[in-house]
Amino acid sequence: MLNTFVNSMGAAAISLLLGVPAAYAIARFRLGGRSKDIAFWMLSTRMFIPVTIIIPLYVMMNFLGLIDRYPVL
Repeated sequence: MLNTFVNSMGAAAISLLLGVPAAYAIARFRLGGRSKDIAFWMLSTRMFIPVTIIIPLYVMMNFLGLIDRYPVL
């Protein structure tokens, strides 16, 4: 139970620290013609099949010996 709490609080804190300034920058600043490129990139990353990202990530973390560690969780 403690591992779940530590992991979820850490993930929430990192997400907020990175997400809030990034969302402000994307919403506030004018990018001219590049806004379509950024929108395409953001949508295309959402279309990846999660397994195509998870399997190489697991193999890399296993090779580095980081399975069942807090930074990987």
